Amino acid sequence: MNKTTAAVILGGFLLALAGWRFFTLQESEVSVGSWTLPAATSSASVVALSSNPPEGFVEFQNEKYGFSLFYPPTLEVTEYDEEGGAHTVSFEDKSGEKGFQIFITPYTEDQITQDRFRMDVPSGVMKEPTDIVIDGIRATMFFSENALMGETREVWFIHDGYLHEVTTYKELNLWLAEIMRTWKW
Repeated sequence: MNKTTAAVILGGFLLALAGWRFFTLQESEVSVGSWTLPAATSSASVVALSSNPPEGFVEFQNEKYGFSLFYPPTLEVTEYDEEGGAHTVSFEDKSGEKGFQIFITPYTEDQITQDRFRMDVPSGVMKEPTDIVIDGIRATMFFSENALMGETREVWFIHDGYLHEVTTYKELNLWLAEIMRTWKW
């Protein structure tokens, strides 16, 4: 086989692969606000950080855990320590209908284990898990259920020896996506 024939075959293969990827990606995309994430968890998608926060949002900074994010000014922020060195940051409007929380706990594993998941999510429900990257850190977002909130949207990730669990109501999925885009270490 000469070089020209090999180049034509390779080019055809790459073109066919690109076409296949284009059409299968369109069928399996999950759109979350301005994120477009693959439905499969085999590869992580990068959550594009917003260089400018959404208009009117205010910045929250946590020096102990080394992160910041922007959130709507209608939310009140409450922080409290929990057992075992854990910490919760709650963002909630006065009606209690719109909000999210960040639960942070010491964690020595490199990956989230099934035991840890079952401890924090007694229902054991993890629907549509999707691997994403938030400011350089690998995370998994998924839908779940709990007795107090019903259906939830959650984003879990490990950073500097802490497991971060971000939770909101399922119907606030797109709203949370806008906030998570502003997360920075």
